[in-house]
Amino acid sequence: MDGEYVLSINETSIPFGLKEGRLVDVSEVNKGLACDCFCPCCGANLQARKGEINQHHFAHVSSDDMKECRGALETAIHLMAKQIIEEEKAFSVPEYAVTETAKDLNGVTHRETGIIEEQMLKQFDTVTSESRIADIRPDIIGEFNGEKLIIEIAVTSMVQQSKQKKISKLGLAALEITIKDRFLSKDGLRQLLIKSTADKKWLFHPKEKEQRRKLNEALVSRIKRIKPQIRAVMKRVQQPYAKNKISVPIRARLPSKQEFDTRWFLCEACREIWSSPKELAPYTLDKIDCPECAHEVSTLPCGL
Repeated sequence: MDGEYVLSINETSIPFGLKEGRLVDVSEVNKGLACDCFCPCCGANLQARKGEINQHHFAHVSSDDMKECRGALETAIHLMAKQIIEEEKAFSVPEYAVTETAKDLNGVTHRETGIIEEQMLKQFDTVTSESRIADIRPDIIGEFNGEKLIIEIAVTSMVQQSKQKKISKLGLAALEITIKDRFLSKDGLRQLLIKSTADKKWLFHPKEKEQRRKLNEALVSRIKRIKPQIRAVMKRVQQPYAKNKISVPIRARLPSKQEFDTRWFLCEACREIWSSPKELAPYTLDKIDCPECAHEVSTLPCGL
């Protein structure tokens, strides 16, 4: 969050007050009791403190009410976040990407990554708050183009694993936003919800299972093309040094006279191994295309 949106204030202060059934920022009301606001948690009278020294905020009129109402700060932030999403009918979602890995017969790990959701601003057709669906009551359900998105707002209480399992059974996309700043202006909270993707994480996405299946299929297809002979070829190329018990890295050794007419190459992308006559791959050539996958392979001296 940008500094201009964050107010430094203690935990007994309240960022938003309830006025005529709607949460308001302290900047929207008159000073003192003339604000005519109530605590969104306990319903007690609030006063708008708009002095010259401290940041403007709401506070309970009675100290006894303040001591008894310990959930005012969290409740005010939670309710205002829901109110903003309902008013704006919008919410920024982060990118959601998944990765699958698999090893080939040479022990090389391969990865495939797919994007399920792009980072974007969702513009909802409808937004409902605290509407029960099956056996859960999400904070927000936004609907766009016939698809529903569950939004859970966490101030101190994160979504428990039991609720997350219930969400996955519903088969609806769901994410959680954690509001870490303890005292925000309404504009600051709107910035966090509508324009930022910070502190937002996906809880479930109905397209994830299918995306992972496709990634695994791609990995299987790629690995099937890989020839499990790299170690045998490397051993054969290094054989001249075996009798002298000298271990020389393949890339570091000088080519023998016998090898000047033929060069060997290894593609790091698909692990294809091939040879090429010196005429087609002279030592002045910087790169050569892999005949299997067309990946550019460095033509370092000495072939492999």
